[in-house]
Amino acid sequence: MTCLLLVLLAQDPGGARLAAALQAAQRELAAEQERIRREDAAQEAELAEAKARLAALSDEIVDRTLALAAKEKALEEQRNARAELRRREDAARVRWAGVRTAAADAAQKLDDFLSALPPGERRAEQRAAVGALKAELDADRPNGFDLGGLFAAGAALLAESRSIAIFPHTVRTAAGLEEPAEILRAGMIFAAYRTKASGRMGEVLAAPREGEGYRWTEALPPFAVEDLTLLFAGGAAEGASMHLPLDVTQRLSPDRRENGSNLLATLKAGGLVMFPLGLTALFACMAILERFLTLFVRTRGSERAARAVLACCRRGEWDDAERRARAGRGVVLRTLAAALGAREAGRKGMEEAVLAAVLKETPALERFLAMLAVLAGVAPLLGLLGTVMGMIATFDVIRVFGSGEPGLMAGGISEALVATATGLVIAIPILVFHSVFAGRADRILADVQRHGSSLVDIACAAEDNGFASEALAPISSRAPLSVPGGAGAPRQ
Repeated sequence: MTCLLLVLLAQDPGGARLAAALQAAQRELAAEQERIRREDAAQEAELAEAKARLAALSDEIVDRTLALAAKEKALEEQRNARAELRRREDAARVRWAGVRTAAADAAQKLDDFLSALPPGERRAEQRAAVGALKAELDADRPNGFDLGGLFAAGAALLAESRSIAIFPHTVRTAAGLEEPAEILRAGMIFAAYRTKASGRMGEVLAAPREGEGYRWTEALPPFAVEDLTLLFAGGAAEGASMHLPLDVTQRLSPDRRENGSNLLATLKAGGLVMFPLGLTALFACMAILERFLTLFVRTRGSERAARAVLACCRRGEWDDAERRARAGRGVVLRTLAAALGAREAGRKGMEEAVLAAVLKETPALERFLAMLAVLAGVAPLLGLLGTVMGMIATFDVIRVFGSGEPGLMAGGISEALVATATGLVIAIPILVFHSVFAGRADRILADVQRHGSSLVDIACAAEDNGFASEALAPISSRAPLSVPGGAGAPRQ
């Protein structure tokens, strides 16, 4: 603009052109300012719009961050819920397995109970239902099982315990013959029969025989025969009192005492611990028999033979003495033979031969003594184990049935007492035999020491045996033979 003015001033000295140019420049300046103002306004509007968009984006980011946090929290809660569901599922599986086990145990007990009951009009149906339930439980089906049959069988037994019925059935009489008969059932426990052909009558007794939980007897009292005859004939008046030979104490107790009086039945009553007790007794008997043969039978007459050998030595008959010693049997004679074989080596050689022979024979003398001592200690411990097992069974019965049924607890108490008594019966003889055998071994070793010393005395005292002068010192001036495991040696 300045240059333009200078140019115009130079061309137009009068100023008209200058004024026109100045106006034109002012207009251009105003137009330029207006353009700049519009651009600034547009930029400010654009900046405001950008700030608005930025604020909106910031709010959106905050919202999305909050939404993401909420989703993460929800996801964590879902994970925790799934873990809790898995834990509950595992617990439910455990409880379900327990229910299945309890149901199987109940079904087995119910089956055993049904097999022990006398015949009933619906006994086969009841056992079939329980058998089907047991098969279903054994199959372990994923869809579960139905306990309706178990409950139905239990309900049928409860109804049966409150009812009386007469129905046909084939029974094995007291004579051992199977005959068709009529069964009179009173509750679940009592049952009587009358055969159709012979008219024989009897009652059921809850005493196992031939794998059954009951058996029949015809030993009926006269009043029972009369009342049962009326019942079978249908001549009993409604509401009349009938005398049935029902004995809840099971009057077959004499039979039970008779059956359990033998030794085998008594031992069976001791439980599983009787097997290791029997093995203990067997091993002890074998060891006792071997020790008796070794320490008593095989050494019989050795004392007399040893005296004869020493007598030959005193007479100077050394060859005959050695022959007698080698021909005999027993630790003493073998020791004397070893000493006689070393007589040319002098006192020291004979003593060493005696000691070597004793060391060789001592393990044979003490064989199985330690085992007998162990068995004598193990037998009472096994009996104590049987006692504990029997008391556990007794307390389990008390837990299930209470303490009001002594007959139910008698089995566990009998097992405990029989096992304890058996352990003591086995241990006491073992201790006695162990003491006898240990004493016998000590006496044999003492005899070895005594006769060995006598032989050395005799050999050293002989002037014609050819020993060296230092070997002929008096035996009393030297220490006695030290025999390992001698009479004073401690034993276990």
